[in-house]
Amino acid sequence: MTESLPRIRSHPDYSPRTASPARRKWAWLAAGFLLCAAAVFLLADPLFNAVFYYESPPRHVDAVFIDSLGEVDSAARAVSDGVADRVLIQQGPRPEYRDARPPISPHVFIEEELIAAGVPAGKIGHMRYMPYDIVEGHRLLREWLLSNQIHSYMVYAAPYNSRFKKITFDDTFAHLGVDIVVRPVEGRVIWRKQMLGMENLVLHYLWWKFVDLPKLRDEFGYGNENNTPDSTSSAVSTLDLN
Repeated sequence: MTESLPRIRSHPDYSPRTASPARRKWAWLAAGFLLCAAAVFLLADPLFNAVFYYESPPRHVDAVFIDSLGEVDSAARAVSDGVADRVLIQQGPRPEYRDARPPISPHVFIEEELIAAGVPAGKIGHMRYMPYDIVEGHRLLREWLLSNQIHSYMVYAAPYNSRFKKITFDDTFAHLGVDIVVRPVEGRVIWRKQMLGMENLVLHYLWWKFVDLPKLRDEFGYGNENNTPDSTSSAVSTLDLN
């Protein structure tokens, strides 16, 4: 009975079925994509921490710097807990509105919220005017640090921006004998916003290294080991601590 059945494998036109080159190509591409996805999933946190993230050990500081209403509660808690002695609002009226009454500047609302949160008015300072770029901002902060004998300060930063904060500090203020404490902000992470922020940060970093930092080095001698801070600079009065 079985001998009468056709023997398919012995048919002269039969050959084992094999994948076409195009199908094998797509299979390798799919495998490679899955492997890359797994690597990104496993290495995302270590790479992010190595490139973008920085967090300082907690310690007491002379001042905490803030620039938005979203940081008011953290700053007020730092002062009430004795972590920081005072608060500097990195905001101020635009130069053309400097003498306006009442002042036209976001720092007014931030100051009101700090006082409402329990920070004494005498421990709150603000910029006399709003710097127009990063170079001007660092120039004003440098003079404020010197005129108020600040030896340490704390800043809050988005996780993707925290290492950039540390880099700019090391490039500008470290030689003054000042320490920085960088505290990444906590809360819900919106990855789309984080990714966009990281893309912009790369451009900001390149601009800082090749445009802004050379200007500051020419003006203050950053990077010169023989440079000594000049505490008598005429620009000291550009900041005001109430």
